[in-house]
Amino acid sequence: MTQRRLNFIIALMTVALVGLTALQSYWIIEAMSESRVKFKQSVHDALSAVSERLEQREVLYVTQNTFFPDGQRSYHKEMDTLTLYNNWGVEANFDIGLEDTVPEAPQNEISVDINDKDNALSLLYTVKSDAVQNNADEDRLKVKIRHIDERMDSVLTFGDKFERKVRERTQMITVVLNELYAKERKINNRIDPNVLDSLMHAELGRRGLDLPFFYVVRNTKGNTAQISNIYKNRNTHLRKLANSKFRISLFPNDILGSPYYLKVYFPEQNVFIFLSVWLRLLAAVILLGVIVYGFVFSILTIIKQKKLSEMKNDFINNMTHEFKTPISTVSLACEALGDPDMRANSGILDRYLGIIKEENQRLGSQVEKVLQIAKLERKDFSLHFEKVDAHQLIMKAVQNFNLQVDKRNGRIDILLNAKRHVVEIDPLHFSNIIDNLLDNAVKYCVDKAPLISVHTESTDIGLRLRISDNGIGMSKEAIRHIFDKFYRISTGDVHNVKGFGLGLAYVKMMVEAMKGRISVSSMPGKGSTFEIVLPYEQAEIPTR
Repeated sequence: MTQRRLNFIIALMTVALVGLTALQSYWIIEAMSESRVKFKQSVHDALSAVSERLEQREVLYVTQNTFFPDGQRSYHKEMDTLTLYNNWGVEANFDIGLEDTVPEAPQNEISVDINDKDNALSLLYTVKSDAVQNNADEDRLKVKIRHIDERMDSVLTFGDKFERKVRERTQMITVVLNELYAKERKINNRIDPNVLDSLMHAELGRRGLDLPFFYVVRNTKGNTAQISNIYKNRNTHLRKLANSKFRISLFPNDILGSPYYLKVYFPEQNVFIFLSVWLRLLAAVILLGVIVYGFVFSILTIIKQKKLSEMKNDFINNMTHEFKTPISTVSLACEALGDPDMRANSGILDRYLGIIKEENQRLGSQVEKVLQIAKLERKDFSLHFEKVDAHQLIMKAVQNFNLQVDKRNGRIDILLNAKRHVVEIDPLHFSNIIDNLLDNAVKYCVDKAPLISVHTESTDIGLRLRISDNGIGMSKEAIRHIFDKFYRISTGDVHNVKGFGLGLAYVKMMVEAMKGRISVSSMPGKGSTFEIVLPYEQAEIPTR
């Protein structure tokens, strides 16, 4: 996959992800807005119900105290019986009484409902509420025919008894209206704080609004009549209560006095609204998170596969180069040995045979490295642990590299300061670890004399070994991949530094197999330091 195509895929997936995120955000905002509107409507309905119930309670209270001053209460309608006759002599008996609500009566009328016992005739007697205020005459009092049975098809004759009964009821209604409309009553006498609080809890709870609230009863002049008990953050809550949008008028039918209104503030309103949509919000976030994870994982996988492909090609190129040189050397030696004169010279013959043997061993060594890393990946290997002197193995490995370093006018400083240097390790693989680290230190000291330091010290958890060089160093990106298979700092078909990129991968696998750990620190142009800690006994070292 080309870089251009990869960039196109990333851009396309990014646009899709941004669009999906924007769409999910829009749905979440819409859900929150819908929940907020529903909350406001429910609060308004609850406050309207509270106001209506307060007014109903006051009407009931005034009526009871007007007609039953001795404190005795009767909640049954008081009924009188009235008998009427039509022109044909048909008798109709009526009950006359106060009705709580009559559908046909306007809001400014108090009604008396008159029904005959046989349901043949129904009359509605209404009293205009403004008649009480204006001392209106009897013409403002009227009778409406609500229902006439087919038996009552003639003109009705109302006698004095009917008029008297109706006027008695009218007088009772007039008294109540005077109490309700003609007198200004103090708001504190009309509203019991406990009753108001109970009504609000009941109406809000009936609509599913079970959350704390504060309220205030205040008139249009700013005079406060009642207020909730606020114990914490009083000033903050009072300020928010004053700015609250939730407000309803109390006793809206009052004629006298300054109107009062009820204002409510919910300190946990936003939390309540959030909790009402949290399932949808959680589902959206989880879905979006899964999509983002899939997007990032896909992109990283594509990039990793692309890098692995490049590393594979780099490995093949380097392997071809590493194999090509000894093969060419062997081919030339064989061609030379084909000359009879060359074969006749025993010195030349031995020399070429030695070259063939050396290059054959080199080829075998390279093949063994590839096979060895494959075995390590499959865990198809076994370690033979022994308690050995690590300093002796280190000195032996350093001696093998002294010649190479001396040829380049470099040096290897050995600081074996560990007091406890007998460790339980696999001697063969430990020696290979030292060889690989020293080999890298020599190879990557490009165009300069290699200065290598080998240092050991004892710690509480194991033997610490540090190998430092003055080579080309590594960037942070290179450090993250330095132990990956086939990874080489010199990439592409560049052979100034030989190798397959398998040495450090092998080192890391072997150190971890010995229950140790390895780390590296480096800066470009300032060399690198590899640090290995191996336990004295075969027990895993805790990571720090």
